[in-house]
This record gives sequence, C-alpha cells and structure tokens, in this order.
Amino acid sequence: MATPESDERLLQVHEALDQLAAEDPTKAEIVKLRFFVGMTDRETAEALVLSERTAKGSVR
Repeated sequence: MATPESDERLLQVHEALDQLAAEDPTKAEIVKLRFFVGMTDRETAEALVLSERTAKGSVR
C-alpha cells in the first residue's frame, strides 16, 4: 500500500528523470530501461542502437 512517504519519493524520482531527460534524453532512456524495465546493458544498447560501452558508461 502506498504511503505519503512513498508517494513523495516516487514524485522525486519522476522529477529527477524529467530533469535528466531535459539535459540528456538518451541517459534518461537508459536509466528507465535499466532500472525500471530491468534490461541488461546489452539489451539497453540494442534497444537504443548504442554501443554496449555507451549504455553501460552513461549511468555509472
């Protein structure tokens, strides 16, 4: 069950991703695919047509 604290935390994550997307849309997509979809570095790279090294290094 959602609590006010978890709702606030989710809003903070959403806002941070929006800010990242404004600065670097590719990095924001990498974060979404890796951490919310659960893709590996290789899967993320393939989905975004990037090198695996780029996908891996963008979120470190």
